[in-house]
Amino acid sequence: MIFQNPQEEVVEEGEVRYICYNNDKKKSMVISIKHINVKATEVRYKRQTEAMKLVYKKEEYMEGGVHPTIDEYYDEMYNGKVNGTYKLRHSGVWDYVKYIRGKDKKVFDFTINHDVAQYESEPYF
Repeated sequence: MIFQNPQEEVVEEGEVRYICYNNDKKKSMVISIKHINVKATEVRYKRQTEAMKLVYKKEEYMEGGVHPTIDEYYDEMYNGKVNGTYKLRHSGVWDYVKYIRGKDKKVFDFTINHDVAQYESEPYF
């Protein structure tokens, strides 16, 4: 099942939570994704001074297995232009991120870091 977002604006009010992820190949590469009312709104890399805005594009919901799998797709915006794309996957207690950098299509994979408190209302860094 696919859901399209008819509007690209995210309201900055509601329940805020952050999820922290480590890069699958380089554990020192850490990202934090801010969610408002369950939709991602921004991503920030550790040691980065400012967050990048995320614009919701669509969602895919897949039944099967022990838990359903939900994939959400976002554009990363920088200076008003798409800089890359994110696919956020959630299934059970696991969350994954696939980032495709716009300029060279290089792929970065991240997995939720269960060693830190998750779904907090304050950023990790």
